[in-house]
Amino acid sequence: MQISPIIQNCHINLAPIRKNNISFGKMGLIKDVFQKTPEVKERRCKTTRLQWIVDSHPGISRETHLEEAKFIKKHKDLTLDDEVNLFEGIGSREFDINKLMLIAADNSLRQKGNAYIFGEETPKIFKGLDKKDVADSITKMLQQDEVKELRVGKKKFYVNWIDSGAVGGVYRISDILGRSVALKQYGSEWNSYNNGRVEIACSKQMTKDGVTDVPKFYMGNAIDYKFKENGRAYKAPMWLLTEYIKDNQYPKNNTKSYTSWLKEYGLHHEDDIGSNIKNDYLVDLGGICHYRHNVDRATSDVQYEILKNGLQQGMGVEGVFNFYKNYLLKSINRQGDNA
Repeated sequence: MQISPIIQNCHINLAPIRKNNISFGKMGLIKDVFQKTPEVKERRCKTTRLQWIVDSHPGISRETHLEEAKFIKKHKDLTLDDEVNLFEGIGSREFDINKLMLIAADNSLRQKGNAYIFGEETPKIFKGLDKKDVADSITKMLQQDEVKELRVGKKKFYVNWIDSGAVGGVYRISDILGRSVALKQYGSEWNSYNNGRVEIACSKQMTKDGVTDVPKFYMGNAIDYKFKENGRAYKAPMWLLTEYIKDNQYPKNNTKSYTSWLKEYGLHHEDDIGSNIKNDYLVDLGGICHYRHNVDRATSDVQYEILKNGLQQGMGVEGVFNFYKNYLLKSINRQGDNA
C-alpha cells in the first residue's frame, strides 16, 4: 500500500535572514507566523465540546472509544520527568507519541507550572546558568512583540531569524564567542502526527540513545498553552532547543545513525528529503512515524482532538477519562447489554 506523505514540516535549512521575515520555499510565499502582537500574545485557546467531536464521527465504534479510555487510564499519571522510553514497542502499536506527550505535558504543567523537558547535556553557550532560568527566558522572549535578543539574568545573547516552514520557525541564538544553538518554535498543528510534541520526543530519545547524525537535544517546552487564574487556557510558545549544525560540521564517528535508530524501533521518516539534511545530519525530525500509521490515522486524529480539547478546557487527564466513561455508560444504556 502506498503511503501518502504527511504535510511538509519545518525545514532547518540555514538560509540568510529574510527581510520582513518572509521566506520562499515549496509552499510558496510564507509570511512569518511568529510576528508578535499583543493580541496574539494573550490569545485564548479555542476548544470544541467533546460530545460534539464524538457525535461528528459516528463511524468510530464504542469498542474503539473503550480502548482509548483504557489507554488514558493506563497513562494518566505520566509526566515529563518520568524516565520512560515512550518509543519502546512503538512499532507494534498505534503511533501514540503525540497523546503520551500531551498527557505528560499537561500533568507537568499542573504540577510544576511548566511543561519543560530537559536533556542530559547543557550547551556550552549556557554553561553555569540554571536550565529552568534559560527555559523561562526563552519562553518569555518568544512572547515578545519582536524577537531580537535573549536575556538570561545579566547575560545577553543574540537571536537571528533563520527560516520558516509549515509548522514552525527556526532561530539561531549565539553569544560574543560565536557559540550557537538552534531554537525551533512551533506555530501550528497540521495533524496529530506532525506537531512539536512528537518532534521534541524524537529529539530527546534519539540523543539519549546515542544517535550521532541528528542535532543534540538540549531542552524544550512541550505544550502550547497555559492556564490563567480564571482557569482559561491561553496560547503559549512551544519550542525545541538543539545543537546548531555549522556549515563545516559533519558527524564524527557515526556509530549510530538515525536510519539505524528508525529501523530499531520499526519507524521511518516520511519527510527524509534533501532540504532536511545538512552536512549528513538530519536536522528536521518532523514526519517520523511507522508504516501502518495511515491505517490508524483517521481514528487517532479524533482521539487526539478529544484529548487535546478536554485538557485545554481544564478537565485534566482524569476529566477526559471520566468523559469517556460516562459516554460509554450512556451508550450501553441506550443500546442494551449487547451493544
